[in-house]
Amino acid sequence: MSAKKHMGKSANKNVRKNTAVSPASLTLPECIVQVLLAALLGIFPLYYQNKYYNMGDAKYQFFKTVTFILLIVLAALLATDKLITPPKDWKKPKLSFLDGTVLAYTAAAVLSWIFSPFKSEAWIGSHEWYMGLLSQLLFVGIYFAVSRFCTRKKWPLWIMGASAAVVFLIAYLHRFKIDPLGLYENISDHYQVLFLGTIGQATWYSSYIAVVLPVIMGIYIQDETLPRILTGCLLFLGFCSAVTQNSDSIYVGLGLAFLFLLWFAMVNPYIWKQYLELCLIALSAAKFTGILQAAFPERVPELEPLSLMITKGKGGWPVFVAIAGVYALTLYLHYRLKQTARISSSSKEQTVAEDKKHTSVTQDSVPQTASLPVTYAGSLPPILSYKFFRRLRAILFAILGIGMLLVPIVMWLVSTGRISGSSGILGSTGYLNFADKSWGSGRGQTWSYCVRIFSEYPPLMKLFGCGPDSLTFYSEAYHAAEIQAMWNGLKLTNAHNEWLNSLLCSGIFGFISYVGIFCSVIYEYIRRLNRNEEDNIVQGIGLCVIAY
Repeated sequence: MSAKKHMGKSANKNVRKNTAVSPASLTLPECIVQVLLAALLGIFPLYYQNKYYNMGDAKYQFFKTVTFILLIVLAALLATDKLITPPKDWKKPKLSFLDGTVLAYTAAAVLSWIFSPFKSEAWIGSHEWYMGLLSQLLFVGIYFAVSRFCTRKKWPLWIMGASAAVVFLIAYLHRFKIDPLGLYENISDHYQVLFLGTIGQATWYSSYIAVVLPVIMGIYIQDETLPRILTGCLLFLGFCSAVTQNSDSIYVGLGLAFLFLLWFAMVNPYIWKQYLELCLIALSAAKFTGILQAAFPERVPELEPLSLMITKGKGGWPVFVAIAGVYALTLYLHYRLKQTARISSSSKEQTVAEDKKHTSVTQDSVPQTASLPVTYAGSLPPILSYKFFRRLRAILFAILGIGMLLVPIVMWLVSTGRISGSSGILGSTGYLNFADKSWGSGRGQTWSYCVRIFSEYPPLMKLFGCGPDSLTFYSEAYHAAEIQAMWNGLKLTNAHNEWLNSLLCSGIFGFISYVGIFCSVIYEYIRRLNRNEEDNIVQGIGLCVIAY
């Protein structure tokens, strides 16, 4: 029998609607990709050795070994299929724009390594970070393997959810000085606040939440089946952990995910209802955590002011009550909609006429096509037309856009001492103050240093960078004394900013291609939302990329 019968279907056929397919119908490449996803989404977050003393190294070795072996096996199967299949039957691979940006990034990483003065070091990367060329190539391999041979089976996502529930729970217990796995043994209280869960550093854990929680949010938005109760509970636990993980960056990531959902929710009643539920879950988690912190103050470590403000601040309660009131009104309007749909369905001719006038829709069509004023026809005042909600959305996001544009101006004013916050977050933490060495665990001075060293790069290095994950080696070679004084003997492994780090390590070429990957994914996500396509996996991936 030809091996091609075992190799399965093309990438386009793999991206199909969810159907009842038995596990036995999976092809060999699909099975390999399913195993890879289960390992990376389920086992990797929980895997560690020697507690926090060797967690980073252990996780990297696990990732490298599992990914390398499975990708080699997959490549061998594909090569065998090519050898058996006659050349005349070969199909020309189809490349999307996203594929092109990933290939461009691959070329940038390889060229960065070729032109790097630190070739041997850049292959693996800096110690405990390991983002060298090898890891970049493995990431690219994972992308093409998953994009070509991933199926619509959801069990890898359920494995991810089950693993995340354990990770969230352990991390949340850690923030109340409950250590079920003994990970804090022989670690002082001062350092315990810097580590939590089975992920490691609080900033690593923040990245984990920014990746996993939005995926679950996307699934929750689109999935109306019974597991929504499970995803709701998982989201509650995840938000509980998010507000106690002690890294402010998570609020930016999750905030962007909520903002993107709000854009579509304001003109789509189906998304609007689930969006309000997400807001209530997040606020409930924050307030529940605040109650526990007030009840057991002796068990609460010293967290950042922003985290404590979100959990214990009194301002959250009025917001919670307001959103709950809007949600109650939304439920009432949905009830009126069902009543209208039930009445209209009694007469086929009447239903057709109403559909043509866009004043009534059937119950089944609500999630796919109905806009807010159309769906709630007869339930809202005439002034609340479709144009009204679009204009309201435009005004709201224009205000938010102006606010975001003001952030760099505020940074400049605060850092130069032209303004200072005498109270609140700006005053108590030196927030956004690049002149304050303590702000953001030294991120202000780190970013300033990174911008300065990029300006001193020679032209070729500006184009291709200093090498994959080679900022440490460049700094030690050319700025050792400055780094020693800045970090008290510690190494600067990266820029602590994804975009700035990409620019420094892979240059302008790598930076543009890296940004292109994100832009192409976000574009596809927005395109599908605008077309009201129901795809909870795409929803989750889109929100994940935005939050990350």
